[in-house]
Amino acid sequence: MDSIHLQVLEFADQNPEGITLEELKAKFPADFEWIEREMSHSNLFTKATEDPWRGGKIFLTFEDRFRLLEHEELKSANSSSRTATYFASAALVVSIISTSLSVYFFSKQQNSEIKLEEAQVQRLLTIKDTNTNAQLKTIIQKQTETINSLEKIIKLKEKSPNKVLKSDS
Repeated sequence: MDSIHLQVLEFADQNPEGITLEELKAKFPADFEWIEREMSHSNLFTKATEDPWRGGKIFLTFEDRFRLLEHEELKSANSSSRTATYFASAALVVSIISTSLSVYFFSKQQNSEIKLEEAQVQRLLTIKDTNTNAQLKTIIQKQTETINSLEKIIKLKEKSPNKVLKSDS
């Protein structure tokens, strides 16, 4: 529950045309003596041209409006903070659960035997051999092409030793 001071400020803010002391007394009968004392000793309200004790209206001061606005912002910030705390707590719980499950399944997998059937092993060997053979074939083919090119160059040089070949320049 907000303090009586804030309740009075909110009541006055809801009545921008001003309020009378009679309205305050009707709204806050138990605390009216405090309200009168505050009005006499502080800047609780701005007084209208007429004396408020003779039926004149009173209004919030800029300072009072600012205090009320700060209080509302503080309540909003508290609410947002509470919501953020709930979401952060939920995220931590999810994180702890997922980490625990991860550790559990890792240890379960670590302690179990790996079983491969013969067909799976043969398939893995076939893939390995196929890839290795294909790579070897490519390497041998490129080496053969290089050797053939070199042999042609050597034969051409032997036939005409004085001529400069285009590949030498």
